[in-house]
Amino acid sequence: MRILINALLIILLSVTAGFADQDQTAPPEKGILKGKVFQNGKPMPRAIISLFSVAGGTPPDHGSTRRVPEGLIYVNEDGSFLVELFPGKYYLGAVSRSGDRRRMGPPSEDETFFFARNDNGELRQFEIAGGQINDVGTLTGVMPESFPEIEDYFTVAGTIFDEHGKPFSKALVLVRRELNVPRPLYISERTGADGKYEIKLPEGGSYYLVTRENLVNVGRPKPGNFVGIYGGTPPSSGAVPTVFAGGKVVSAGKGEVVSGIDITMYKIPDPEKRKEEFQAQSASPTPPGSGPLMRPKGK
Repeated sequence: MRILINALLIILLSVTAGFADQDQTAPPEKGILKGKVFQNGKPMPRAIISLFSVAGGTPPDHGSTRRVPEGLIYVNEDGSFLVELFPGKYYLGAVSRSGDRRRMGPPSEDETFFFARNDNGELRQFEIAGGQINDVGTLTGVMPESFPEIEDYFTVAGTIFDEHGKPFSKALVLVRRELNVPRPLYISERTGADGKYEIKLPEGGSYYLVTRENLVNVGRPKPGNFVGIYGGTPPSSGAVPTVFAGGKVVSAGKGEVVSGIDITMYKIPDPEKRKEEFQAQSASPTPPGSGPLMRPKGK
């Protein structure tokens, strides 16, 4: 199963979890989650722990869709980890890198990824209380084959194109509730040579689909970046280009498949060059005979 650890390493700016809507003037007291992750009876090498708030109401990973976590932390050489978290309940996942764990991209076939589960095979929930330590002991697991928790989801499928109508490979689909919030809720796998994507989302919600070619500076794109939005319009041809103009939401019921949600990627122009071009066009001399009509005096 392919996952997008680059989404975890780039989007988050710290290894401690937090919530954007917390009152920053009086944040709640954090608690501590600690434990160890093992693989084949030994400390999981070069491991990274990802933490997901249960309040998000969504399983963390289900194949073609990756949920963005609330926190990340690197595991120590003895397999131990310790992280501060706001009060609440969390899912926990771990990935083991075969080489440099700072490497971006999904795990290769020789790398292990798992989510902690209980004895019934359900995703295990870890509860955090303010000012308290929750020692979960040693966690082990195997890469999941499926996530039964997503039975209530609907599927969105389509193709990503470039501005010339050709399939756009290695594109990512970012799912947001609101366009002006830079942190996405979910991220798809990268598209292949055919530009096709598929992503599963919880029923009952309305979502915007934004496409990017990388996850660096996922806020406002920079000149030269390729971006797109479902139902949106391309960057304007004026001196200052618009990035996300328009946009439609997608929604559906349990088990439904919404296909044909195609998105075109456009290259963000350099506003300075656009400004110079715009000014040059405005200052161009008027060709003979093309100026405004002048009425002769006395007529």
